[in-house]
Amino acid sequence: MRKPKVYTTGVLRRQPDTVTATVNLMNFCSTADIWVEVWDWSSYINPQRIPVLIGDNDEVHFPYCLRPKSLAVMYAPLQEVTFYEVRVVHAAGNNLIANAFGRNLDLEAQEGNTVLDSQFVTVDLDYFGQAPE
Repeated sequence: MRKPKVYTTGVLRRQPDTVTATVNLMNFCSTADIWVEVWDWSSYINPQRIPVLIGDNDEVHFPYCLRPKSLAVMYAPLQEVTFYEVRVVHAAGNNLIANAFGRNLDLEAQEGNTVLDSQFVTVDLDYFGQAPE
């Protein structure tokens, strides 16, 4: 098994109408364990993790098992956040596509809060010896 990699949007400034960070995850091939994290950077230091939800506001427990040929849509509330970051951690390589969107109350993507899969940046955070908190 490959060592998981950490992909990040970098820190984004929340657009005024944005109420959630939404992450669409599409898996093409084999089952993959994934972690999705959304971090509140509004204090500029010591970011705080924001709960990630799925379905009817159910908190996601990670690692999340994403089956082949499936889609997961996860989201995090951002109403009180100024700056935020989305991280996706997985070892699925090119078999997993992640796109992040800031959404308003009508679920419309907000300009400036969209990061497509090819725009995520790989960072070297050593999560694994241990899984993300």
